[in-house]
Amino acid sequence: MNDSGLNGGGLFYTFHKANFTDTLEISFNHCMSGADRRIIKLFDKLNNIISQWSFVDKQVLSPMSIPISQLLGHIKVKGELSLVYFDDILPEGRFLLTINSK
Repeated sequence: MNDSGLNGGGLFYTFHKANFTDTLEISFNHCMSGADRRIIKLFDKLNNIISQWSFVDKQVLSPMSIPISQLLGHIKVKGELSLVYFDDILPEGRFLLTINSK
């Protein structure tokens, strides 16, 4: 098991230009309670932060939405990028998804 709770390398997705108008919806729930300071960060292979998105905290946490056009707009080089979730309960982050930017 890895940090995502999945066997192997977790989720892997290749975005295409056809996805440009779609939105990536991410829901992350803690079994203990809600979380504050929710952030999704996009990292390159060298662990540099390419971009990040912060989300308003609510009593009932809503899905975190990232337009695919924003993700694709930050991809300047070919290779694999990682989306990682952070909040006040998980300051070390939790891997969500590998993006192939071929």
